[in-house]
Amino acid sequence: MGTKLYTVLGAGRQGKAAAYDLAKFGNAKAILLADEDPATAKQATAELNHLLEKNIVHPIGVNARSTDAVYNLLMESIGFVSAVHYNLNIALTELAVETGCHMVDLGGNTNVVWRQHQLHEEARKVGVRIIPDCGMAPGLANTLISAALQRVALPSSAQAYCGGIPQMPRPPLGYHFPLAVSGLINECSGYADIVRGGEVVQQSTLFSIEEITVPGIGTLEATHTSGGLSTAPWTLIEQYPSLKTLEHKTLRYPGHWEILQNLARKGKLASGLEAFAKATPPDLEDLGILSVYASGHTAEGKLETLILEIIDRYDPYTHLTAMQRLTGFHASIMLIAATEIMTETGVLKVEAIDPQMVISEFAKRGIVVEETRATSFS
Repeated sequence: MGTKLYTVLGAGRQGKAAAYDLAKFGNAKAILLADEDPATAKQATAELNHLLEKNIVHPIGVNARSTDAVYNLLMESIGFVSAVHYNLNIALTELAVETGCHMVDLGGNTNVVWRQHQLHEEARKVGVRIIPDCGMAPGLANTLISAALQRVALPSSAQAYCGGIPQMPRPPLGYHFPLAVSGLINECSGYADIVRGGEVVQQSTLFSIEEITVPGIGTLEATHTSGGLSTAPWTLIEQYPSLKTLEHKTLRYPGHWEILQNLARKGKLASGLEAFAKATPPDLEDLGILSVYASGHTAEGKLETLILEIIDRYDPYTHLTAMQRLTGFHASIMLIAATEIMTETGVLKVEAIDPQMVISEFAKRGIVVEETRATSFS
C-alpha cells in the first residue's frame, strides 16, 4: 500500500500516461485525475484502473483555471503534474508555492518558463520543488543532452533530434497529430533559442531542412522549432565554456516541413494545421525518436563523438503511444524524484536534474538509452 497522494491536472493522453506511471512507480496510495470535462476524467480513470488492476485513480471534474478548486486539490497532495495548456502554468506555479505542493509541467513555451523561474526564491523558501518543461522535449531531450555532455571531456557541440511520428505515414503530411494543434502551431512559430559560436542566438523556425538517417527507420527530415531547448542554452554554456554549438531539431517524414514552410509563407500556418488535423484519422501506432550527438575532445586530445538514442514504439499492452510514454513517464519520473530524493528546492531547470537518475528510471520501464561512441585523432 502506497503512502502518497498525487494530482494530475489534465486527463488527456499525456496526463493519462503520467498518472499510469505514478501509480506504478510513485508509491501512490491514490491519484486524483482532474479534468474540466468530468466524462473525460471518468473514462481515463476507468481505463487506468482496469489496466492497473486496482482502484487507485479517482476522477475529479475540475477546471484548472478555478483557483479555489485547484488549491483544495493541491492542499491534499504531495505533488502534481500540470498536463494542461502552458498558459496556465504561471498561476499553477503560484499555487504550488502557496500550498507547498511539488509541481512538474509539460511546458511548451520558454517565455512562460522564464516567468516561472522568477518565483524561484519564493519556492525555495517554502521548500517546494517546481520543474517546468518536462516531457519528451524539452524535458527528456535536455536530460540526454546533459548526459552526453557529461560523458565528453571537452564538449564543443551537441545536437538533439526529436520526433513523434506514425509508424506508417499517410500523405500528405505523414503525421498523426498526437498533441493539441495549438501546441504544434506554437512550435512552428517564432524562433528557436540555440547556441552558435558559444553564444545564445535566435534561429527562425522552419528556416532550413536537414536530412537525417535513423537506423531501422530510414530517411527523415529535421528543422528548428521553438521551445525545444527551453533554458538549456543559458544553463549549458555557463556549465561548459568549451560548448560552441547547441541545437534542437524536430523530426518528420520527408515532405512534411516543406508543406509547413509553404503554409507559413502564405500566412496560413495555423489554419492549415487545423485543417490537416481535422482531416487526419487517429493513429496510435507511433514511433518516438530521440537522438543526441555530442562532439568534443577527450583528455588525450582525440576527437570524440557520442550518440545517445531512444527509439520507442506504441505499447499494445498498455495502449500507450510512444509519445505518451516518453512524455508522461518523464514528467512522472521528475515528480517522484522531487518527492523522494531531490534536496535542492525552488524552480529547477530540467537539464540540471541528474540525467543518469532519469536514464536509470526509464530503463526500469523498459525504455533503454543506447550509447555509441567513436574517437579519432584530431
